[in-house]
Amino acid sequence: MQNSRLNLVFIFLALSCLTAYAQNKTLGVGVATPNPNAALHVESPTNNQGMIMPRLTTVQRTGMTLGAGDNGLMVYDTDLKANYLWNGTAWSKAGLSLPANVILNTADLAGVTDALAITYNGDDTRSLLYLDFANAANANIVNPFVLTHRGQGAAMTLTQSGTLGTGGIFQLTNAANTQQAFRATTIGTGNAGRFVVNNAPSGGTALVGTTNSDLGGVLPPVGVYGEATGTGASAGSFRINNASNPFSALFAETNGTGIAVNANILNAASSSPVIYANHAGNGFGVHAVANTTAFGGSAVYGEQLGTGDASGAFRINNAANNFSALYGETNGTGAGSSAVRGLNTGGGNGAYFRKDGATASTAAMWADNFGTDGYGAIIQNVDASNPTAALFAEAVGAGPSIWANKDAGESGAAIQALHGGTAGNAIDAINNGPGYAIYARAVGATDAIYAVKEAGDGAGSAGNFWNNEPSNGGAALFAASNAAVGSAIGALNSAEGNAVSVFQGGFKMSTHQASGGGAIAIRAMAYTVDANSFTFSFPISEGESFYVFNIGGASATVEGATIPAAEGRVFIMIGGVLRPF
Repeated sequence: MQNSRLNLVFIFLALSCLTAYAQNKTLGVGVATPNPNAALHVESPTNNQGMIMPRLTTVQRTGMTLGAGDNGLMVYDTDLKANYLWNGTAWSKAGLSLPANVILNTADLAGVTDALAITYNGDDTRSLLYLDFANAANANIVNPFVLTHRGQGAAMTLTQSGTLGTGGIFQLTNAANTQQAFRATTIGTGNAGRFVVNNAPSGGTALVGTTNSDLGGVLPPVGVYGEATGTGASAGSFRINNASNPFSALFAETNGTGIAVNANILNAASSSPVIYANHAGNGFGVHAVANTTAFGGSAVYGEQLGTGDASGAFRINNAANNFSALYGETNGTGAGSSAVRGLNTGGGNGAYFRKDGATASTAAMWADNFGTDGYGAIIQNVDASNPTAALFAEAVGAGPSIWANKDAGESGAAIQALHGGTAGNAIDAINNGPGYAIYARAVGATDAIYAVKEAGDGAGSAGNFWNNEPSNGGAALFAASNAAVGSAIGALNSAEGNAVSVFQGGFKMSTHQASGGGAIAIRAMAYTVDANSFTFSFPISEGESFYVFNIGGASATVEGATIPAAEGRVFIMIGGVLRPF
């Protein structure tokens, strides 16, 4: 009896929660006025209840016998923890199922901002969106996530609005994967990738490439790699587009032991430079700085491993440019500090200078010293065992091999040679041809050659001329003068000693044979005359002397002086009078 009462109460409560069917056959549960557009309208009167669908295991769900007429049937899979919907032929997970092809139009998004918006307010490490292509054995190239944009704007925008974290992370977690963690490709005319720092106070970098590879090799892995496979593009370009920016368009730095920049041309047929620098302003095309204190640490180092041209070339390609193709400057004060230095560790030249033009007063090598002391150029052999010359000059043409000049108003010697060793000559001149070993010319009133031994210079001659060839019949010293009143050789001893000394051998004089009487026009040191009267027609200066010998059969007269037959007289100009002795 008691159970019957309980059943009646239950039926009454159930009927009180059900609204009678209206003409549209709407069933309402927990609602007085159900939605006429719904076949079933369920509400929680206490606002703390949900709806539980039929709950089946996966085996139970898949074991149901269903057909096309059961389309729309929905159950909850307790094993997979998801709602499943029968579409007439198969089960699909309720909601967005995969594969899915969703097409949205503008009208579909009326009243909303985004077609898909996912917001996560948690404070853990969960991912907001996780895509996993889990079949590692699939040999096909598959992209798990593809975004396509056919209009204007970005296909994908990643934004990080926090104070820590990155806008996007692209990562390969398989060490055996040889592909790229991030790849950008475009078939249009724009950039495949663009990295921008749009914050003026920022100290960040638009693009940072980092590699911790220890592989090394001839072409080691790099932090950033650029490649151009076409014929009209550069592999990399760095540009500053702000005229007031004083920094470098490209900055390369290494704290290792290798070089900061390595550039190669692998095409053997190419004649282009490995590095090309162009400056449209007034600065340097290339500015290199070295802070090293060790020897050999140069700001610029050029090396040629082949057999072709030089390891470095500097060229001015403007005929109106009057400056040097190579300029070297140093503010060092040490004896070894040089503005330009050349070293050859092989058998070639330490430095080679060439001039192809025909401009006068120019040289293949020009050295200036604008200081108040020091030399314009120093050429030195520092190896004591080296027997060759420190300076070798050769002129293939008719000009001199060495030309030294002092302009008008300048003092000092045009050439000065100093020998401080124990043996050898300060100047050694050899001519293997028909010319002179030394040719000296003085255009003004000075001497062509002036040799002096100053006080304290020690013993020895100011000049020494030696003929060491036994078959050579020429003089060790030959002097000639084209001046009628001058001397070919002049000797002076200011200490009242001998002006001329003959240490060994004889003294050879010039001779002339006069006959028939009359004027003698040829100057000589000794004359022979016959029994006639003679005079000298050339001017005779003070101190000049002659020897005249009479070879005639009777007396001869010379300048009024009688010379008996087979005798001679010495004539000396003394006090303006030619006196016989």
